[in-house]
Amino acid sequence: MYCNNCGLLNPDTANRCECGFDFQTKSVRWRPDEHPELSGVRGWLLFYCIVVTFVTPIVSLADLATNRRGLAVVVITVAVCGFSVYTGISLWRVERKGLKLVRAYLIMGWVIAALSMVELIVLRDFERYGGPAGQTLLSTAIWWSYFKKSKRVKATYGANLGEPVKPPLSGPPHESSGAKPGIPHA
Repeated sequence: MYCNNCGLLNPDTANRCECGFDFQTKSVRWRPDEHPELSGVRGWLLFYCIVVTFVTPIVSLADLATNRRGLAVVVITVAVCGFSVYTGISLWRVERKGLKLVRAYLIMGWVIAALSMVELIVLRDFERYGGPAGQTLLSTAIWWSYFKKSKRVKATYGANLGEPVKPPLSGPPHESSGAKPGIPHA
């Protein structure tokens, strides 16, 4: 049988593919033999998912509702909130793209906070808004470090932030492709 995740031809008696795809549950469990007790969205990883999926968008949208902002800020904030929810859900569902989304989300947060700091310095209004921008820079650095070093992240997603995750191949090969057992199709 062909793996739905990577396309590798496996024996019909196999329970799991080399890539971690479980044929019974139809889901991927990365590196099942390495720290299985850490696999899953729990602990700090769960906390991050809750913050990114719910807390950040709610706080950001509440801030928009209570403070007058320009159209550009409203559009950017709504887009960031949408991306925040999408990133959190992808992590929660243990999707392959989850770590790539976290990387993009953290870089985006760092860039926005850094630009805010520059703007505050230029406008000489650092005392009023410098704290939140500084907190964002610090929290982004902390979460980056967590996703880069966490054993739970590695056990759950098969890699840490910055490590390559083997991309899935598209669909099983056709019967006429000549694929051999144990060899992924091209």
